[in-house]
Amino acid sequence: KKQLSDFEPSELVVTIMMSEVAAMPVQDNFQPLFSSIIVILLLLVFEVAVSFTAFKSPKARKVIYGYPSVFFERGKINTKEMEKQRFSVTDLMESIRNNGYASLSEVEYVIMETNGNISVIPSDTELSYVLIDHGSVYEGNLKRLGFDTNWLKNELKKKNINSVKEVFYLSADKSGNTFLMKQEGGKK
Repeated sequence: KKQLSDFEPSELVVTIMMSEVAAMPVQDNFQPLFSSIIVILLLLVFEVAVSFTAFKSPKARKVIYGYPSVFFERGKINTKEMEKQRFSVTDLMESIRNNGYASLSEVEYVIMETNGNISVIPSDTELSYVLIDHGSVYEGNLKRLGFDTNWLKNELKKKNINSVKEVFYLSADKSGNTFLMKQEGGKK
């Protein structure tokens, strides 16, 4: 992941494949241009379908794009996750310096996002977690914050919401501060 910066892995693969297919008729005069165009269009349709599926389903998004890797959290380095991503302590220190910090003591979290970018959250900032995305509840984030579904139901009641399907986005931090956006047009 650390070598990817702007593409999700599936986007990078499709881009490389499209460039290879586009080069085939140029390299081989007997290769019909039409067949390359068909393959490129099929790859585009595939990528749009994958992106749409990931957009609509948080579970599919996790399978397709993976999940962020937390390398440093509240004073602890996650060496297992760093090894898994082949990310050294030198890489960690370089990342925090690139984000304007001189020491790990100044940061609360260092996270490698699914696209390979490194996010550095300063010590004076409370990290917010997505709890609802397009009407789907992220159970793992509820547990991570120490909340349960009863807490979530009460929060939604406070905001006059009867169903998670009415929620486009809900996030919360460990203090229980929430940010909510309803579905547009009253979609349920």
